[in-house]
Amino acid sequence: MATILVIDDDPDALLLVDAALTRAGHRVVTSSDARDITELTAEHGADAVVLDVLMPEMSGHDALQALRNRATTGGVPVLLLSAQAEGQDRVKGLRQGADDFLGKPFEPEELVLRIERLVAQPARGSAGPELNGAQLQQAQREGKVEGTLYLGRYQALEVVGEGGSGLVFRGWDPWLKRPVALKTLRFDQLEVGAGMLARARNADSASRQVADLLHEAVTVARFTHANIVTLFDVGGARDYAFLAMEFVDGMSLAEYLAAVGVLEPGEALHLGLAISAGLEVAHRERIVHQDVKPGNILLGRDGSIKVSDFGVAQLIASLNEEEETIFGTPGYLPPEVLLGETYSERADLFGLGVVLFQALTGMLPYTGKNPQQRLLATVHGEMTSARDAAPGISEEFVQLLADLLAREPKRRPASAAEVIVRLRALPEAPGIWHPNVFGVRERPFRSAATSRVMAPSDLAAFRG
Repeated sequence: MATILVIDDDPDALLLVDAALTRAGHRVVTSSDARDITELTAEHGADAVVLDVLMPEMSGHDALQALRNRATTGGVPVLLLSAQAEGQDRVKGLRQGADDFLGKPFEPEELVLRIERLVAQPARGSAGPELNGAQLQQAQREGKVEGTLYLGRYQALEVVGEGGSGLVFRGWDPWLKRPVALKTLRFDQLEVGAGMLARARNADSASRQVADLLHEAVTVARFTHANIVTLFDVGGARDYAFLAMEFVDGMSLAEYLAAVGVLEPGEALHLGLAISAGLEVAHRERIVHQDVKPGNILLGRDGSIKVSDFGVAQLIASLNEEEETIFGTPGYLPPEVLLGETYSERADLFGLGVVLFQALTGMLPYTGKNPQQRLLATVHGEMTSARDAAPGISEEFVQLLADLLAREPKRRPASAAEVIVRLRALPEAPGIWHPNVFGVRERPFRSAATSRVMAPSDLAAFRG
């Protein structure tokens, strides 16, 4: 007996499929709403899914994509049903990873035979050896992948970046035949002040950390936007977790600025509009980034500008068992967060202000020789004058930067949408900025602005 999940908004079709599969001796779970497909599949341990293509809340194609994008459900065989069994429907479904396709109306006996054939097939799984913590350390030391290694179902091809929490790989999804970026979070290598987070004490602790990551990722994966790096999947092992994301062929804004210096005002305006558009969509979903900085802004060779790592900051901060910890990058964190207030949408706008200030001037608005000095300057120091540092920008742009970087959150713009309105009203002409990222940097890059987890002891100097 197999467990079959059947999703169809047509009650007659749902009844017919249920009856046919039940008579054949299978356990059937039914639903008329495809939006919960991944949760239902995992909850009931479904051996196969029968999925209608045309549904109002979420199409079968979108539901299939959601199923395939999760490591926990990606290997479950799927039979698509459609009253419009045209060639394009079948091609689209098969390209997205459907295992079979059946047009309506159908013979119940044919449905049962097709499902039983799918259930009898070997389950999809990882095609090679799983990457472990020791191999991550080796890859970090050598800057490359040795042999054929996998994170979950994804093949790790090469190291393309490095940060305070782990490595970033260019990877390949063998199921959906597409490139992915694989970001690892090593539980023993998350920076806390001058030290490190303690290694996960046991398997239960590691499992809890991966579960926390899954919880955060579910919310982030629900929305997509041209200026946000899409999150596909998450997973993990005892000593690390990973995120499978849209692969952006290009480089980070941090790499770009390190290579070219500063941006022209019109280029910075174009950049600000793109970042603000991504933040506006996320804030509408009540998601704050908490680590807006050049290293988390990706520039594609196709001219795209995307904000990456939504949800990562909340997760990493939560992994430290010590209370009142803060995760972020000194110089980009807003004063109120350093003083113990809750991170809000306006805190993200402060980070946006720092990014634009740096892109225009080549420096941070609150400077210091080390991270501790930058934190102290953010709370108590004088802000560098944008007018003096970038004399070519308009008074209106100077004022917008000053408002974004205001120490009091209520003096900043109320929303990313307001920032977009003000950017569009600037006298600078944004034009079409296509950052020339081809060949600017061909080696893995580690930004000097490293994200950190700061404990209360790190913040005591300016909290009094």
